[in-house]
Amino acid sequence: MRIFSSMLLFGVFFTSSLAAGTYALHKTCTDEYPRLRYILLEAQGMARLATESIENWDEMSDELKHGFEFIFERRSFNDGIQDEESKEEESPGPRVTETPRMFRTMVSQIFKRVDDFQETDWESGEIHIYCNEDRWRELQDDEQYDDRIRRHFPNGSIPVNLRNSNRLPNDRLWIDRENGYWHRGPPECSHSSTLFGRYEDTPSRGPYGITITWCAKNWPHGQRFLIDLLLEQEDFSTTTIDNILSQHLSPVFLYGLLLTPRFDLREMTAGWAGSKRLSAEEALINIGSHVLFGLLSFLNELHVFIDEKHARLGYLVEKHD
Repeated sequence: MRIFSSMLLFGVFFTSSLAAGTYALHKTCTDEYPRLRYILLEAQGMARLATESIENWDEMSDELKHGFEFIFERRSFNDGIQDEESKEEESPGPRVTETPRMFRTMVSQIFKRVDDFQETDWESGEIHIYCNEDRWRELQDDEQYDDRIRRHFPNGSIPVNLRNSNRLPNDRLWIDRENGYWHRGPPECSHSSTLFGRYEDTPSRGPYGITITWCAKNWPHGQRFLIDLLLEQEDFSTTTIDNILSQHLSPVFLYGLLLTPRFDLREMTAGWAGSKRLSAEEALINIGSHVLFGLLSFLNELHVFIDEKHARLGYLVEKHD
């Protein structure tokens, strides 16, 4: 992976000030999943808490501060004293010692942009969010070429080897009937492990316009709930932060918002174990790293933290004064 210098990263994140972003929910979401708005608000709440925590660094809890340093500054929970297994797993990337304030500012600004997102009407939305892909269908053979091209074929008939129906399944063209997008291969939600389909938009909605689909059919029905409604039932002696990431929907939607062009971040790795393999510079542009800290900031408000005795595996612990 390419490593960027701190000053270059600073330039990437702060080239200009941006107006607040907007998103709009399609009726496939509002009709079938009316509570989805609460999920999005919880995702934005994570971003708000992360921003406030970083901006008040000196007042941040030690546990959350250690989490930030572990994710973004490549410092361990035990001040660099690691067992042999940890040494093998963690990245040899640079530990940040000279510019922690700059890194904190970068992370804070990303979260602030997420918190600033506003829901709007469909016509005005920068991000269009669908909750299924029923709008897609495989392109019919007679739709592939218009008359200007077809007339050059013998008898105006598309040769057999060029017909969409004769291509391999992953090479066939599909069309989004509502938006007119073409896609090679089945739409992304057809893959059972995919949680978001991401489709680049035309410039009609500005430079950050994009259409994303939450693959609702790929998300277990029993796991569509808010974090703060379920944590009362958690047994933290056996729960890791990766369990929370995989079983709650708001971190998934925080990930989805960070996928959009406004942030220009990358999908390098996700989850607690994966974060240990990144250098500090890589963590700054990795979506999964930001989701982790957003979730830690939210859990911090609920008095739930990474258990420093078992930090390598990301186990959680509940503490009360």
